[in-house]
Amino acid sequence: MVDGPPGEIALGERIERLEAHRARMTRLVRNTDFPCEEHVWSRSEQRVQVLVCDRTVFYAVATGAGSYNVEIRSPGAAPRLVTVQLREDACFQAADISQDLLIVGEIDVMSDGPRLKMHLLSIKTGKPHPAAAAPWIDVECERATESPVQIFREKVVWQRCQSDPQAERDVEVWNWQTCELVWRHAFRPQVSYLFFDDNHLIVTAYRQEAVMIYALCEQGAASANGDAKPLLTLELPLGAFRCAVHYDDRSRIHRSSAIGGLPFVPDPALAVTAIRFSIYAPELSMALLLIPGATFYEQLRIGRAENGPQSRKVFWHEWAPKGALLLNMSSPLLVGRISFNTYGSRIALITQKTSLLYRKVSLEVVVLDLCSRAVQAVINSRQLKGRNTHRTMSSDDASLLQFSTLRATTSHVFSVGPGLHCPDRHCPTMISMDDDGFIVMNEWEPPYQQRSGFGYQAFTYKMRGGGIS
Repeated sequence: MVDGPPGEIALGERIERLEAHRARMTRLVRNTDFPCEEHVWSRSEQRVQVLVCDRTVFYAVATGAGSYNVEIRSPGAAPRLVTVQLREDACFQAADISQDLLIVGEIDVMSDGPRLKMHLLSIKTGKPHPAAAAPWIDVECERATESPVQIFREKVVWQRCQSDPQAERDVEVWNWQTCELVWRHAFRPQVSYLFFDDNHLIVTAYRQEAVMIYALCEQGAASANGDAKPLLTLELPLGAFRCAVHYDDRSRIHRSSAIGGLPFVPDPALAVTAIRFSIYAPELSMALLLIPGATFYEQLRIGRAENGPQSRKVFWHEWAPKGALLLNMSSPLLVGRISFNTYGSRIALITQKTSLLYRKVSLEVVVLDLCSRAVQAVINSRQLKGRNTHRTMSSDDASLLQFSTLRATTSHVFSVGPGLHCPDRHCPTMISMDDDGFIVMNEWEPPYQQRSGFGYQAFTYKMRGGGIS
């Protein structure tokens, strides 16, 4: 963690919060229990939509009368109910707790064709956000469900989708407060995107064999006309395809922005970006690549020094072996179809002891941390105690997970978290993290229809121990 953005918090208050945070973490490390809150919603005959931001759940149910009732639940807080006056076909797109922002898309049939209204709402009231210059932004898009939205401080990003699945798609970045277009670029249909920082966007597109970084600070005609070139292109291993930034396909997991007023935020140099891809390899059909921010910053620095503003391409063997960690998502121990986010240097996965084909299955959370300080802390703990008294993953299980493959072997710590007990006929589908812990969402019977039941379990940090790889 590093100091948060400038705000009204004085140095003395920052230090007090840091001491309280460290004391809480120390107590929890020595505690064998995992504080947990859980809730289950019954099946509904109306349309249901769910969003998660950090560890806050938005459970929206259509009323059938031109509105949605949104139940908002956060660990340690009483549930709240907000009414959003939008039609049943509206699509809940994204949320940012720190900015009190909820974005909901609604198709509006105009004389020149259907358009998508991105409503900018207050989470507290369900009404237009007071900080936005307009209640919505018009987007030339015909399908709301195919335009994933992400929020980063005052910026939002989405794509314009047409009825022709083969048509190019414009990825747009807007300032939601001023309602002004910041950046636009045309890509082929299969495209994914993620904010890296205030000035850069991570994109996977075209043949989806590489990860590209674009500069958002370009305000000229090149940006508007789609002629901008990526500052950096990081190639994936030979045989990789279908590369995508790992947000879930329905874009239901979101993270609060680091804005003024927060005493501490994840270190951008340690913050991990997750890239998923398929590969022609018998032992590794589905892969997840974890890239620390320091790797991107270093390659951007080298590019500026060598090429100036020119685009730079880097081959896999030149950057990945010591700059990333590759996970084998096709491992039989990992639960498939789980959507997740990263938080700082950490990422949480769900493992299983037996196949999900059986009714009784043992599920467990495993958190990986790529922070070098976390690795050193475990080493020091072992040296002080003379032996490892923490709970660790067995060597057999670790080898089946195949945490590091294809020579992408950044050091990391894995911590074994609590076991999961889903309600009857429910399966876990999402796991979201923040500084205090994580929340696991479960849904009624795959393939997870929009009228199905939902539930969650919210756990509080810090988990016991870990092993080093």
